[in-house]
Amino acid sequence: MGWAVRSTLLRPGWIASLLLVGAFAVACFTVLAPWQFDKGEALDRRSALIDRAEREQAVPLEAVQHPDDILDPSDEWRRVTVRGHYVPGPEVLLRHRVVAGETVTYVLTPFRVAGAETVILVNRGFIDSNGDTTTQPVVAPQHDTTITAQLRTAEEASRFTPPRAEDETVVASAIDPAGLEHSVGQSLAPYYLQLAAGQTGALGELPPPNTQSGVPHFWYGVQWAVFGLLAPVALGVLGWSHVRSAMRSRIR
Repeated sequence: MGWAVRSTLLRPGWIASLLLVGAFAVACFTVLAPWQFDKGEALDRRSALIDRAEREQAVPLEAVQHPDDILDPSDEWRRVTVRGHYVPGPEVLLRHRVVAGETVTYVLTPFRVAGAETVILVNRGFIDSNGDTTTQPVVAPQHDTTITAQLRTAEEASRFTPPRAEDETVVASAIDPAGLEHSVGQSLAPYYLQLAAGQTGALGELPPPNTQSGVPHFWYGVQWAVFGLLAPVALGVLGWSHVRSAMRSRIR
């Protein structure tokens, strides 16, 4: 029997198959399944934060977050009130965002907190997809006001698409306060605010955030783990079939 195993499984094609299936099984258990498990847990955490924020009343910003500190992930989506005024200067446009299936342009404006040097970037909502501010005025009122908004962590910006000046505005690819400081001429807090509907300076209303469950991703992770188990088993069954065939041929 040993000769049959060697003659069958030590062929180049079988060696390549063993390596390929082994790599796939390792990837299933170390990359693909953990990726889905982690994604499911992240969605559950996000949904819990959004549900909590919806239940709680808005509180003053200083009760939750020091303006110059990195936002604690557990405080994301909390509703806060901030008094101050929008800072005159170029508006920041984020094109190619999708709201209710439509492509739109977000408008971001710096907001200076009253009695402090802190300036926070505010996502005021959206205008239509072309982002033409000459036909869609987006300049925010600059009088003192109190706004209600949700705390949001900064988005990760690509180094390949830096902010650029365009028609007295700044066009960016991500809501990245650190990367926008030079463009807007302000030192910005390391998080941003997402303006609630009906607030001073609000534009097109952003829909409520999705509270998707992470349960489907848990089962996707289980599915990848099962694939990681079945692939070597299937190869083993196929290999044994070839060995038996070789043994029968030798006997004849």
